[in-house]
Amino acid sequence: QLVLSAFVASFAYSTAGLYTVGVSAGTRTESFPRLAVTGAIVLLFVSLGALVFEVHHVSHSMQIDEIMRKVELATERVVRQPSPGRRLTPAPAVPRSATAVRSNRSGYVQTMHPEPVIATAGALRANVALVPKVGDHVVAGTPIAWLWRTDGEPLDEKDLHGAVHDSVRLGFERTLEQDAAFGVRQLVDIASKALSPAVNDPYTAVQAIDHLAAVLAAIALRDQGDAIYPTSGATTVTVPAYDFEDYLELGCAQIRRYGAAEPLIGSSLIRLLTSLAHATTDPSRRAAMRHQLELIVEDTEREVAQPEDLILLRAEAAALRELLEELT
Repeated sequence: QLVLSAFVASFAYSTAGLYTVGVSAGTRTESFPRLAVTGAIVLLFVSLGALVFEVHHVSHSMQIDEIMRKVELATERVVRQPSPGRRLTPAPAVPRSATAVRSNRSGYVQTMHPEPVIATAGALRANVALVPKVGDHVVAGTPIAWLWRTDGEPLDEKDLHGAVHDSVRLGFERTLEQDAAFGVRQLVDIASKALSPAVNDPYTAVQAIDHLAAVLAAIALRDQGDAIYPTSGATTVTVPAYDFEDYLELGCAQIRRYGAAEPLIGSSLIRLLTSLAHATTDPSRRAAMRHQLELIVEDTEREVAQPEDLILLRAEAAALRELLEELT
C-alpha cells in the first residue's frame, strides 16, 4: 500500500504539473517552473526507493522464518484476548428435549460474539448451548445451538434463530481473529511438510516446534475451555472452546507421528513440554504433559533401531519426568 501510494502520488503530481512546463520550439520559456520540476524529481527518487523497499519486503516476507514468526505473534494476540463475563463452572448438560437451531448455510466458524444470544436468552428465560467451536466447519442444516428451559416449557427455534446466527459468524475460510487453534494448526502443518520424504528438512520442523512452544506457553498461562455466560433470566449460554489438553494434543500428536524416526524431533518436542512445565502448575495440565512425553518416547524408541541415537532423548525425558515430579 505504501509503495503503490508513492507511485500514484508521483504520477499524479507529475501529470498535474505538466501544464506549468512551457516549451517553445524545443527551448525553455522565460518562466520555467523550477520548483514544480524539482518536486517531480524528488518524487522520482522516492519511487525508486519504494521499489527497492518492496523488492526487499517481498523477498523477506516469503522466508519460512518470517512466516512462522508472524503466525506465532498473531496467535499469541488471539490467546491474550479477554473473555469478560466468562465463568469456569462445568457446562450444563443438554437435555434430550432440547430444541435445535440449525445453520442456514455452510462454512467455518470465524468468530463468536455471544452478546445477542445472551440478551435474547435472558428475555426468554432460555438456556443455550452453542455446538461448534471457533474454527469448526458447519454444514447447512446441522444444529449450531440447543435451546431449553429449566422448567421444561417448550421453546420455538424461531425465537432464538436470529440471535444465534448474529452471534456465530460463518465464512469460507478460517481466520486468526479468535481461532488460536488455527495458528497452532498452521505451525503443525509447516513442521509436517518439512518432515515429509519429499522435503526432508528436520531443521525447519524444529523451528516450527520452537514457535509452537511459545504459543502453547501463552495458552498455558490462561484459562481455557468452555465459556459459560450468565443471562438476566437466571439461565446460561455455553460457548464451547478448546481446553489446554486439546491444544497440546493438536501441537504434538501429528509432529510426533511424522517425526518418530528422527530423534531430533522427539528431543525438540520434549523441550517444548519442558517449557510448558515451567509455565503452569495445574495438575491436569501436568498430567497431559506426562502423557505426551510417554507417547513421544515410545514412538521414537519403536522407530529408531540404534540405541546410541536415543541417549540424548532418554536423558531429556528423564529430566522432564523429574521436573514434573518436583512441580507436583
